[in-house]
Amino acid sequence: MYFVYLGKKQNSEEGIQHYRSKMNAVQNELVLKLSNITREILNTETLEDFEFLISGHEKIISQTLELPTAKELHFSDYWGEIKSLGAWGGDFILATSSKTKMETVGYFANLGHDVVIPYAQMVREPSIQTRPAGSILH
Repeated sequence: MYFVYLGKKQNSEEGIQHYRSKMNAVQNELVLKLSNITREILNTETLEDFEFLISGHEKIISQTLELPTAKELHFSDYWGEIKSLGAWGGDFILATSSKTKMETVGYFANLGHDVVIPYAQMVREPSIQTRPAGSILH
């Protein structure tokens, strides 16, 4: 998985207002669907399952907001899946890939996206530390 910087800072407040304007009657059903997908993501064991779930999540959000997905707009020929992060179409996307790092980074670089950060570089695994009960975490 890779985080790709798109360089298109979106106004988060405007994104949230647009989202809220579309939520009215479908809110409970939407929250239930997205919560179910999130729970399933936590239990995925294969890249294919993860891609299927994030693709479904993107489609639901796309339909709700009546906006195309980032993949439809910018990466229709990409072999993996693309998940918008932050405000729809914002600074970063999450890209999955079954190809090599060189092939994946090269694909995005050819489109002018030179900041492609592998998941392992961006996300630090939490260290397991035991603390006495009642201790304050700093």
